[in-house]
Amino acid sequence: MCASGIFQAKIPHVIVGLTRDDLPNLLRPRNILMKNLADDSGYEIRIETGVMKDEILELFSDIEKK
Repeated sequence: MCASGIFQAKIPHVIVGLTRDDLPNLLRPRNILMKNLADDSGYEIRIETGVMKDEILELFSDIEKK
């Protein structure tokens, strides 16, 4: 879900399994994080990352960027 949709829906707590930084072989890094956007907009949100990270990384273990 995009950050603006999360803010407009007033979702107070977002749980993220992986970030782009966890998959550098598949995804490019981002310069602006959801936390930065929330801070800039004044929206108070709790963002929890790394939930089930090892299990999710296993799902991507055999995927290569083309």
